[in-house]
Amino acid sequence: MASNRPKRIVLFGRTGVGKSSVGNTLLGKDYFKTKCTASSVTQVCETAEEILESGQPLQIVDTPGIFDAEGKNMFSEVQNVFDLLKPGPHAILIVYMPQRCSRVEDVLDLRKLFGNDMFLEYTILIINRKSEIINPSIPNVREFIKNSDSVELQQLYEQCGKRVVAVENYDVWEKRKLDAEEIMREIETLDVNYIHHCFDLVHENIELKAEQLKRQEQIRELERENKELKYKNNTSCNML
Repeated sequence: MASNRPKRIVLFGRTGVGKSSVGNTLLGKDYFKTKCTASSVTQVCETAEEILESGQPLQIVDTPGIFDAEGKNMFSEVQNVFDLLKPGPHAILIVYMPQRCSRVEDVLDLRKLFGNDMFLEYTILIINRKSEIINPSIPNVREFIKNSDSVELQQLYEQCGKRVVAVENYDVWEKRKLDAEEIMREIETLDVNYIHHCFDLVHENIELKAEQLKRQEQIRELERENKELKYKNNTSCNML
């Protein structure tokens, strides 16, 4: 039986991997804008809410390609996630495409943001375009990871508790619905109470790092102003 409390989900991944399409698959409708391009359609965090056929309320935040961002912008967008999904998401979905699965260094960026590996306890890997990996010799996504040349991907799979779902975002809705149901089953396995406690700690860490970045920018600005003032003073002395 579905809970009356909304499930809060955040989508992470690089630009062009299909985060918005995964969100639409879960919602059962085309809410987020999508486009087959290397540039990001999603420029800022966007949120959508829907009540599923099961009666389960769902809230999803689609993020821009924060792994393509740097420093202040990355922290700012993750801070927006927390503002939109208070008191915190129930699950993190990290979306990949088969040809980009070796780029698991993205998770290092999340480690920097969150301060530790605790987020992996409620992370689910989503592999888009499953038609590119499923064949007679590789019958499912777990076999795909097992046979992958990327040791890093295999390690990440283990660290995420072997939670992974392959989806086909441009399939017919009947099949996309099955993908969505599989993702929701994985989310149901997560310890919600633990997640809320963990996100309190993560939120504090992100606020601290954001403040540190702000102070660093202030110091750089002060140094720039001092250099300009020194240059003006030297120029004035040379003219005398």
